[in-house]
Amino acid sequence: MSLCSTGLKNALALILYALLLVQSFAQSELTEVKEIRKLSSKEARSGLPVKIEGQVVWTNPSEDIFFLYDELNKGLFIRGTKGSQIVANLKGGEIIQVQGKTGQSGFMPEIIANQINVTGQMPRPDGRPFYDHEFLSAAVDSEWVQLRGRLISMTIQPEIDSIILDVSRNNLEQRVKMPYSKDNENRLSKIMFDFIEFSAVCGTVFNEQRQMVGRVFYAHSSEDFVSLPLNERASPEENIPIHLLFSYGSSPRRQVTTHGVVTYSSAHEIYLRGEKSCLKVSVYFDSDVKIGDEVKISGVISPQPISPAFRARSAKLLQTSDPPLPVRVEQYDEIDAQLNYELIEIEVELLEIARSLGESGDYQQALICRFSGQIIEALLPPSTSPSEELEPGATLLLTGICQLKRNENVSWDLLTEGFSIQLRNARDVTLINSPPWWTTARLLWLLGVVITALVLFLVWASLLRRTVSRQTKVIRRNIERETLHDERQRVARELHDNLLQGLVGMAIQLRTCFRGLQLSKVGVFELLDQLKLPQEKAKPIKSEIEERLENNRQSLVGVQNMLDRCNEESRTSVLSLRGKITERMELVHALEAALEPYHDEPNVELKFHIEGEPRELQDEVERNILLATKELVTNAIKHASATRIDVYLTYSRDGLVVDVTDDGIGFSVNDPPKKGHYGLQGIRERMEQFGAIVEIDSIPGRGTEVIIKIDSLEQWEGAR
Repeated sequence: MSLCSTGLKNALALILYALLLVQSFAQSELTEVKEIRKLSSKEARSGLPVKIEGQVVWTNPSEDIFFLYDELNKGLFIRGTKGSQIVANLKGGEIIQVQGKTGQSGFMPEIIANQINVTGQMPRPDGRPFYDHEFLSAAVDSEWVQLRGRLISMTIQPEIDSIILDVSRNNLEQRVKMPYSKDNENRLSKIMFDFIEFSAVCGTVFNEQRQMVGRVFYAHSSEDFVSLPLNERASPEENIPIHLLFSYGSSPRRQVTTHGVVTYSSAHEIYLRGEKSCLKVSVYFDSDVKIGDEVKISGVISPQPISPAFRARSAKLLQTSDPPLPVRVEQYDEIDAQLNYELIEIEVELLEIARSLGESGDYQQALICRFSGQIIEALLPPSTSPSEELEPGATLLLTGICQLKRNENVSWDLLTEGFSIQLRNARDVTLINSPPWWTTARLLWLLGVVITALVLFLVWASLLRRTVSRQTKVIRRNIERETLHDERQRVARELHDNLLQGLVGMAIQLRTCFRGLQLSKVGVFELLDQLKLPQEKAKPIKSEIEERLENNRQSLVGVQNMLDRCNEESRTSVLSLRGKITERMELVHALEAALEPYHDEPNVELKFHIEGEPRELQDEVERNILLATKELVTNAIKHASATRIDVYLTYSRDGLVVDVTDDGIGFSVNDPPKKGHYGLQGIRERMEQFGAIVEIDSIPGRGTEVIIKIDSLEQWEGAR
């Protein structure tokens, strides 16, 4: 009994397994469009086998793609394998059988076909009605739908072999793409601005994450477009003046007529001047109207941000006359909405010549100009270049169509925020005045050159000073003792004949620069006055130039002070080289000899004190101590008006202290030195190279004490 039961269970399991295999085999190929549309992205990318049948509703052989439509009113996107040309001979309406696999490169799952068999031919059915609320629905992708609306624009894009159409319905613009052919272009031109009905594939514009961002429709042929009569009264078209178009009670669906004088015409646009306002007219038929013609146009009104525009179906010549004169607009005149699309004439300043992307998608030459304190753009027609005589800064007279710009930040009221000008040809640009040579840019450039020259001069002066100092040290270290006196005499002569004379020449040149800066200021202001700039613009420029000139003058003052100091130090060096009394005697006796002349100064009592045992130091150290002490005594007599001066030279076991005390007028140690007075700073710099510390103690009215302290003389001891 148990054996029978076990055998029965095994048999049932085998039967169930066989049924599952049969079901799996039967479902190995997807055969319905709705099944493929339900696949997830992951499932579609796995390449599931597909074998479906349907009708071709749209093809693009150049890209090897088409859309398939089945009996359940569901659509699917299909592409051929790369390089297969499998779609090359397909025609719209054919019944086909497709074998391939699933893929996911578009918005929804698709089929990559590797075999197509044509099984029949039927007229393509009308698509199901497409409703406005479905425009943003992601679920209607690839469906075959029927749309209605007014055909308002057509753009030929040869680079993608397509025609791009805009269809407007209930203020909603729908973008339609169609394969390009001359027949399609001609048929669409004849029904431009008609209310039409057509069937198309509903496509989706999406981002990299396959999120919907827009809608596009794929139409197969212009033969699918049918003009529909509107339910309007049988009365004749109403003739409305331009300034009353789209006024209260107007209908955007009803065709009307209007008239005006042509101020400009191009391939697809005509500008008309009416009794009180102007009009921009879009045309898609051959029009022979010329500037000055009075024409009557028939079509529909189109709303625009500033004033209505017009989409014309026909234009009739009423009479011809001379070209209309432009409306002159002066600086700071009010630019109101009445000037929109008007032929105007303005005088501007050219700032630059650039390229701009026009409304038609073509790049145009643009003149960037200044008018009434604002920047405007004047566009030349495509393939038109401005005259080579035009340069930034020139004064121009422009004649063209004024196109106002609305302030989009204020949606509840009509506010304009500038305008541009559409020039009709290169003759609409007249050169009034060439740009002056002395422009603001050139003035600033000249100031930059002057500043650069001053910086280079300062660098050169600094390098010269460093070079002189370095050469002096090299000479001092390399001269032998027995020829030292003669060599220093020669160096002194060279410094006097070359360096000092050069410094004198540089001082003369600096005085010339001071005069040149003042003359430049006067000249620049005269040139600015010649430019006749408004006071509110000229005043800031003058202020900036005056400020920069003052900065340059201050820089020159600093250079002059530096030259004075260099001159003073150079003279001191020459005097030291020629005198050099420290070579002939010890520091104590050299100081006594150097200070001896000051004993003859009237009303001055000079005392020299020696403490400790004098020590022999290197000649350079003794020479600088001598010069520093002499400088301090000189300052006390010349600047402090001292009546008593005490000089203490104190030797300790390790160091040396020089103390100079006077009873003069004193000064504030924290105050900066007067211009041209760098004696104390020079003393500090001299003594720092030997590790000396300079301390200054002074009180206004109570005298001054300067202490030079060298804590260690060990490294400075030796033969002089």
